[in-house]
Amino acid sequence: MGMGDCGEHCKNCDYFDSQLSERRFCKLHNFVMPIASDNIICADYQNYGKNAPKSLTQNLVDGILYFWNPYLYSPKAIEPFDAVQELLIDIGVTLVENQDYGISIYFSDYKDIFPAPGEMVSIDLDQIPVEFQMRDIEIIMTYTSRNADGKLDMEDRREVQRAALPINNAGKEVLLLWIDRHHNLAEARNIHGRNLANPRFLNKNKALRLFEKITGTPKTRSFTLQPGFGVRLITP
Repeated sequence: MGMGDCGEHCKNCDYFDSQLSERRFCKLHNFVMPIASDNIICADYQNYGKNAPKSLTQNLVDGILYFWNPYLYSPKAIEPFDAVQELLIDIGVTLVENQDYGISIYFSDYKDIFPAPGEMVSIDLDQIPVEFQMRDIEIIMTYTSRNADGKLDMEDRREVQRAALPINNAGKEVLLLWIDRHHNLAEARNIHGRNLANPRFLNKNKALRLFEKITGTPKTRSFTLQPGFGVRLITP
């Protein structure tokens, strides 16, 4: 459930106004609206003059901004409003094991908020800062659909993907260890192989894809990689 969906979050609040400048979209509080895959909310949320259910707001502290996902976790505090004065991000990213580039981080969503290709960013991997270079890389994506007979039609297309790649072998090793620690890399590869063999699985891209999150501030070019659900097994 993202910020464009129905439900209790800033974009559906009476105080939200996307026409306000510098992403200060709230007419009640002075802060820079984060860019997030999940919801953003505070104790003052209301929609058409009605407050959010007490089951949600009773645990929210006045003056604090929160991230939350109704399917995954309860609201978690970001900062007081007066501390959220520059852009924060908290978005989903994909770790991809590409045969040409090794494991890199793909920024399919909101890629324009990150530095341009050729520039450097620091990404914290369990408190170990690793230098990555932003690049636009050419990849082959496999698109699948079912034809009238119910069989899969597959088409390979060349695309350009914005990605962050470790700048040296030491960084690559830290990234591999991070994946193994949070997802068991051998098991993740095994699950991906079983998905590819499953006729119900339409994503036939051969590269292993792990779904994670990244948080941080584009202004400082400093981010933290957060574990997500990795790769999920699609049951037959």
